[in-house]
Amino acid sequence: VLEHIPNIETALAEFSRVLQPGGKLIATIPLAEMEKYMKSSSAAYLARRRRDLVHINLFTSGRWTELLLAAGFDHPQMTPYLRGGACKKWDDVEFAFGRGLGRLTVSQLYRRIRAALPTVLRDVVDRFWYRRLIGVLLNPDHNPICAVTLVATKRA
Repeated sequence: VLEHIPNIETALAEFSRVLQPGGKLIATIPLAEMEKYMKSSSAAYLARRRRDLVHINLFTSGRWTELLLAAGFDHPQMTPYLRGGACKKWDDVEFAFGRGLGRLTVSQLYRRIRAALPTVLRDVVDRFWYRRLIGVLLNPDHNPICAVTLVATKRA
C-alpha cells in the first residue's frame, strides 16, 4: 500500500517511530519501471492508469532506498516478485476487468456469471484462470523487475 499513501516521507518516519529497534517493515511495492510494461506508453494512458490505480508514489528501487534510509531504516532489501512480462499481463487483465457498461464492470459481470454456474463448471473456470495466472508468474521472464517485496529493518 506504500504506493497509495500521500506524504510518504511522513508515513515512513512514523513507521520507524512506532517500530522497536530491529523491527521490520514488510511491503510489496510496484516500481516506476512498471509503467514501461503498460498497454500503452502514451502520457495520457499512463496518467489515467495512475489515477485508476491511485498510484501516488511510483519510484525506482533507488529512490525507495533513499526514503527508507532517511526515515531511520537500515539496508532495505528488495526481492523481485513481478517482472515486466507479468506486469504487462496484469495491466491487460486489470484494465479490462475495471471497465464495463455503466455501473456494471467486467469484473462484476464475471463474478455474477461465475456464481450462477454449477460447482463443477465453476471449478473448471477457476482452474483455467489459475493456470493462466501461474503460467504468467512462473514463466521465465528476462524483462526488468517492475515490483518488489520490500523488507526494511529499523535501526537499533
